[in-house]
Amino acid sequence: MKKIAFLLLLLTTSALAQTVPDAQVALPKVERFERMPKTFVIRDWKKVARDLDSLIFNYEATGEHLPLIWVDDAHVNSPQDTFGVPPYVGAKSSGPPNHHEVITDMLAVLGASKVGIDKSKQDGKNYVAMCESFFSSANGENVFLNNHSKGARTGGSFWYNLLPNLYAYQLASEYPKEKGLAAKLDVVADRWYEAEVAMGGRTKPYVVPNFDWTGVKLTTMQPHDNKRWREGDAAGAIAWIEYLAYVRSAGRNQKYLRGAKWGMDYLNNPETKNPYYECLLPYGAYTAARMNAELGTNYDTQKLLNWILDGDNRRRWGVSVGKWNGANIDGLAGSVIPNHEYVFALNTFLIAANIAPIARYENQYARAIGKWLMSLANTSRLYYRNAWPDDHQTCEVWSKKYDPTCAIAYEGLLQSPREGKKPQATGDPLRLGWGKTNLGLYGSAGVGLLAAIVERTNVERILQLDLVATDTFPANCYPTYLYYNPYTESKSVKIKLSKEKVDLYDAVANRFVAKGVSASHNFVVPADAAVVLVVCPAEKDLKYKNKKLLIGGAIVDYHNGKEKNAN
Repeated sequence: MKKIAFLLLLLTTSALAQTVPDAQVALPKVERFERMPKTFVIRDWKKVARDLDSLIFNYEATGEHLPLIWVDDAHVNSPQDTFGVPPYVGAKSSGPPNHHEVITDMLAVLGASKVGIDKSKQDGKNYVAMCESFFSSANGENVFLNNHSKGARTGGSFWYNLLPNLYAYQLASEYPKEKGLAAKLDVVADRWYEAEVAMGGRTKPYVVPNFDWTGVKLTTMQPHDNKRWREGDAAGAIAWIEYLAYVRSAGRNQKYLRGAKWGMDYLNNPETKNPYYECLLPYGAYTAARMNAELGTNYDTQKLLNWILDGDNRRRWGVSVGKWNGANIDGLAGSVIPNHEYVFALNTFLIAANIAPIARYENQYARAIGKWLMSLANTSRLYYRNAWPDDHQTCEVWSKKYDPTCAIAYEGLLQSPREGKKPQATGDPLRLGWGKTNLGLYGSAGVGLLAAIVERTNVERILQLDLVATDTFPANCYPTYLYYNPYTESKSVKIKLSKEKVDLYDAVANRFVAKGVSASHNFVVPADAAVVLVVCPAEKDLKYKNKKLLIGGAIVDYHNGKEKNAN
């Protein structure tokens, strides 16, 4: 009977429309990921994120290195108190008593927010408003900086200088009613636009800035080269900021669009070599896909995704593939120097957050991104204590005693440690004297980004991947989910729905798979293929414009192809 029901489902689904699915673009490194790894364990990432929030934001916790949070009453940039969280459990202070790193603080708020915790009113505190204090006005920098003291300065490293600003935009998107935070976003965009001009950006004649610097000193607007490394992937992060400032601005401020195009034109230039340095290039890949979808530009998203994956840059930064001593490590991000790979939780989580929306804007990457995220959601468990025996990690004693649910990740995973068994869950603090443990809060805080994306389904290895959850200031849209099927046969997948009737549209196949359904519905995902399912209000007007399908005024398919497919 089950087989008959499944055949009927196939026939019913195909009868709704006969269309040719959009051609899928393969990414060579993702093709090397195992489709059916022997060990496949998807943690309840939402629970991990909530457990982490309970650990970090507990002022009453007692024990070694606890509590993990404190009140910052220095009032450097604001008259209000704020908070501090160390980058590592047991980290030594590298400055005054209230020194802390904003990339940890803000991501802890953002990550928790992504799993439904309202950080604007948690236990009587508004942590979102507190994050306004990380806007460095006291020193004249007028951007969000990693160190918010008066002595903090830009120029030392693009990724440290830019990441707090990226988080600020994401937080403001999550909390549109927090006007104080939102008011600072245009100032941030203005400052980084000025930095682009300082790097050579010109309008008439049109000249693309040279982003191949270590950073820019914003107080003097002087590009800086420390003679050791350069971070040209800042072009992608600055373009991301400028484009979001453009879509937010009244009348669509062309200055911000120009700033976005400068960054993307730099990355798109055939003479630009892979500039991936730390964590900024994924923001560029996202921006390429979104601008292509919304503006009709022709940026090479495929090239940027391969740059993120391949490790063919000066630092050999990319995404891991294969096995370390029998352990599958597909999809983790960091240094991929052969036989000496070292991957990091933060970098992995930030990639997940940026590539997921790409599958909505450019669904030709749906299969590749689905397989990538499936692998990443599986192997990310390796950053945590409960994935390893004690002799494959460095701080299991503290973790067992104070983190029984395994919510805090190690900073990274090392392929060939000097001491201990291979591979090893570890980090830099103990080796370099930065702190008392290798448990990295600055990376752990990003688990909420992964958690917002990943949900299990009725089929063990097919995940429901939310393509809207980690988007930032998206245009009006409906819930959109990606399903990748790694099996060698088609599978029937159940989607849970509300009581209201909806239509289900597959943006890969350019067709409706169901109309007027509610509560739940089963649909087919072909073997080794992907479905991008948009949950649309039932019986809304359809409009076809410039190869885009709109339902009820919202775009559900940026690449519908032919008008007849909308019917």
